[in-house]
Amino acid sequence: MSVGKIEKLHPAEFGVIKEALFRVWNESGRGVDSEAYYTVHLELSFTRFIWDSFWKTGLKIGDGKGMSGDVALPSIHDDHLDTAFRKIWGEYLKTYAT
Repeated sequence: MSVGKIEKLHPAEFGVIKEALFRVWNESGRGVDSEAYYTVHLELSFTRFIWDSFWKTGLKIGDGKGMSGDVALPSIHDDHLDTAFRKIWGEYLKTYAT
């Protein structure tokens, strides 16, 4: 998988987001089955799964200019975040799937 804008330009912030998402999925008790719970049991989309997962991290995204947050990501929009979340889910599966 290619490197997204956040991972390339903001590797430390990418790491913070990755660590927080891994924690959410591990603490859910569902781990690698988290996506299936959302998409099959709850009948929600994969996009909804990854964005809800991010919301559960409690992280706030700042713009590095005037809007504060746990991570500052200037010039980043939702498509960049979506790409990062998808990449992180893939890494999670590679790490924890048997």
